[in-house]
Amino acid sequence: MSALARRSFLERLFAGAAAFIAAPLSGYTLKLVTPMSKENEKHPVLQVRPLGFQWETSDPFLFCVHHEDFFPKG
Repeated sequence: MSALARRSFLERLFAGAAAFIAAPLSGYTLKLVTPMSKENEKHPVLQVRPLGFQWETSDPFLFCVHHEDFFPKG
């Protein structure tokens, strides 16, 4: 048996053994997770404002500016 074939065999053997050992544990974490109720869910959008030239940011050293470049079509 060549070294490559032996290595391939050992890789597949250990991968199969690891899958065999992990298979019973795969559904275990699903039982630990409880579904969130609608009361506990928070909406990701905190507030909506119209966009102006300079956008407000939470960091005073960060600025975000919207501009349009009117370049001719290439």
